[in-house]
Amino acid sequence: MPADPKGIYEGKPVEVIDHVFGFSDTDVKQYSPYTSFSLESGVAIKYGNQKIMLNLESFRKAVKQGELLGTEIIEHEELIEIVKKSKNSEFNKWKALKFITEDEEILIKGTIPARFLEIGK
Repeated sequence: MPADPKGIYEGKPVEVIDHVFGFSDTDVKQYSPYTSFSLESGVAIKYGNQKIMLNLESFRKAVKQGELLGTEIIEHEELIEIVKKSKNSEFNKWKALKFITEDEEILIKGTIPARFLEIGK
């Protein structure tokens, strides 16, 4: 489900901050190991053309229990802190925080097994 599970761009790993600031470098986002979701009434919904619902409660439980090796959830508050601490310009931080906050964005690193997903309309 991520653009690129390997997450390597120009020989370097794509980090959370690279994914978040993908609006200024769309090339790097194509290689991101992260998938953006927006929290909406307890259900996570993928950005983009398709509405994909993630059973976030079950997914979180599986991650915590170690069932999904190599999979990680970057929670909303953690994402905000990563942006605030970044070395990007204040304008780019403001822009990223605006998107993250409005969408209540979280990131999932790694592949999400189909049993946690449902394609909606």
